[in-house]
Amino acid sequence: MVWSTYFGGNRNDEATSVAVDGSGNVFVVGWTWSTAGFPLADPPGGGAYFDDTHNGISDVFIAKFLGSNLSLVWSTYFGWRNIDAATSVAVDGSGNVFVVGLTASSDFPLSNPPSGGVF
Repeated sequence: MVWSTYFGGNRNDEATSVAVDGSGNVFVVGWTWSTAGFPLADPPGGGAYFDDTHNGISDVFIAKFLGSNLSLVWSTYFGWRNIDAATSVAVDGSGNVFVVGLTASSDFPLSNPPSGGVF
């Protein structure tokens, strides 16, 4: 074993997918029921999405660990009033993180993609 850690809060948490970028950074996604004690960290430099409020029954979590020493760089909740869960993550060559999953939240935020993509 090269590396392992506990990662979660005061309730049920499940990691469902892992991706590694070209620099060796590790991205982990899943779902959490934890409303307290979950390791949240605002992305350095700002400008990225960050939510430190658990909003529903289960929320998605997205976390990044540094490739050089696997310390936590950032992590966030992502969810709304019902059940939300991430099932897979991918990272492209530019460092963009793509997360897919499921939601039962009718108020889940939607956004038109840039450059005329499909919405």
